[in-house]
Amino acid sequence: MTEMAPSQDPRPAPVVRLNRLLSSLARSGLHLAMAVVFRRFTFELYETDVSDVRLAHDTFVPALKMDSKGVMVRVISNELSAR
Repeated sequence: MTEMAPSQDPRPAPVVRLNRLLSSLARSGLHLAMAVVFRRFTFELYETDVSDVRLAHDTFVPALKMDSKGVMVRVISNELSAR
């Protein structure tokens, strides 16, 4: 999605500012949630090697190899159960 210049955006200015604020707030919430997950659990790679993350196709958007399942992890321990 392309960004419009503020002068071209047909929405009222307060709506545009609120949209930007809420978008930033949502992104912060996602970062916080991911931080909690990575802090609380211990992971190990599962059936994953370097070819699963190496870029294989240089198209408009670089892509992984076709048969890759992506990065998979297995939860080894939970910080709460270790106490």
